[in-house]
Amino acid sequence: MSDHLQEYKCRVRPRGAPEKIATITVKAENLEEAVSKLLRDGSVVISVGELTTGFGKVPAFFGLALLKKPTGTGAQAARFKVPKRALSAGARKKKRLQLFPQVGSRELISFAVQLSALLQAGVPLLRSFDIIVRGTQNSYFQSILESCIQSLSGGFSLSSAISSYPKVFPPVWLNLIKVGEKTGTLPDVLREIAHYQEAAQRVKSKVISAFFYPSILILFATCAVGFLLLKIIPQFEEIFRGLKIELPVITQVVLFASHIIRHYFIGVVLVVVLLISAFLLAIRKPAGRFLFDLIRLKSPIMGTLILEVSIVRFTRGLSALVRAGAPILEALDISARLAANAVVEKVLMETQEAVRGGHGLGAHIESSNLFPVFMTQLISIGEETGELGQFLNMIANYYEERIDTFLARLTTLMEPLLLIFVGSIIGVLVVSMMLPIIEISTSAHG
Repeated sequence: MSDHLQEYKCRVRPRGAPEKIATITVKAENLEEAVSKLLRDGSVVISVGELTTGFGKVPAFFGLALLKKPTGTGAQAARFKVPKRALSAGARKKKRLQLFPQVGSRELISFAVQLSALLQAGVPLLRSFDIIVRGTQNSYFQSILESCIQSLSGGFSLSSAISSYPKVFPPVWLNLIKVGEKTGTLPDVLREIAHYQEAAQRVKSKVISAFFYPSILILFATCAVGFLLLKIIPQFEEIFRGLKIELPVITQVVLFASHIIRHYFIGVVLVVVLLISAFLLAIRKPAGRFLFDLIRLKSPIMGTLILEVSIVRFTRGLSALVRAGAPILEALDISARLAANAVVEKVLMETQEAVRGGHGLGAHIESSNLFPVFMTQLISIGEETGELGQFLNMIANYYEERIDTFLARLTTLMEPLLLIFVGSIIGVLVVSMMLPIIEISTSAHG
């Protein structure tokens, strides 16, 4: 039996140590048996190749990143094989040019769901990536996943592979995946990531949808007013100049505005652009960003909405991290940044230091007088009962419903108010032009 054994040159590494890659020789009857032996030893197989055959050296590539130590042989071990041709199938796919390459939330959610399902079904990580790559339509995302495949083939972990793309994979992804790799629960963690991403996208979509119609209406009003000031009012100005009459104050103001827009249009545009640029530069600096976020939080009506959106983002992220088993201090650091508000983030970072010093999470958050008592008390109860993740998720669901109701009412209220506002502006312009004509007509009849 031993006379028929073939020698295979294998590159392997211990699980959890991507930098310790070793080359060893394994004797087996065939390729599948060689791989099976390595898997039973608990090694992560990077590549396997025959040392000698009748036709010289014939390489056979395997790329693996395992969740659990496989115990099967023969046909079961063959499940872990990733053919080179399959790995390069995505790379051969024709790329489509993208003007602004980006990866949307929907694509990230789909990726997390698919990867979780494949891993849960027992498909190796590298093979799972190849399957997802071949079904990805976004060429930019496809190239990122192919780069991850190369990293995984080199023996690196999934968290190491995605860490090279912080603009694509949010920090919460990286930390959750690290937890999943340490605990061997990567499929469950990926499902948690998908749920978190879906919830975050849902809140974002609701806010955007609520302000979409008002934005369109304001844009339409701006275009209409601009057209009147540039094209219609100058014709009335010529008529009034010929009549040589004293114009009402409101008419003079409108004519002056039209004159400025027509003769100094480029200057007006430059001033607006400079003001916007100065504002954007100011809020990029920590002090400017903090002041702007503080003003937003203190603003009537909208301040409540902004705070509740931050609460949902923070509690949803913290819940996902805590339930996945991430250390509380690390989870607080990540979820604080998810709040997307400098004032809220500062309070939560101070809370992290307080928790590090042994204080309770809920008690310290409540002492800041920024967050609602309902939220802080539920966090305290979650700490006391040991079910913090569940209570955080409850808080996120509650405030998400509040946001939904608030936005629905706000949209209903804003529509008639904006219509009245836009109608008033256009009405003022029209009336200002009609007043002198009415006065002339009245005086002529008198």
